[in-house]
Amino acid sequence: MLKYKSTTGLASFELVLGGGQGTQVLGTETWATSWTTFSPYVLSGQAHILIYMTGSGVVKVLKLQPNGSGKDTIWTGAWTAGWS
Repeated sequence: MLKYKSTTGLASFELVLGGGQGTQVLGTETWATSWTTFSPYVLSGQAHILIYMTGSGVVKVLKLQPNGSGKDTIWTGAWTAGWS
């Protein structure tokens, strides 16, 4: 699971524990505070996230490391601002 706090930019990668026993934090990072859209997906068995800034149109595709402790940016681009 990815948690993101837009006021501080804190991103937390977490594992959901079985049986409703909460989550385990695998890693954290500080990102820009202006990301507005997150679309997770799986590609070739690996977790990815498309992230987007509505105000600027900046878009990135991130590939999560298998243990959830971080990510690699595999693509950055620019879309027309305002998509949501």
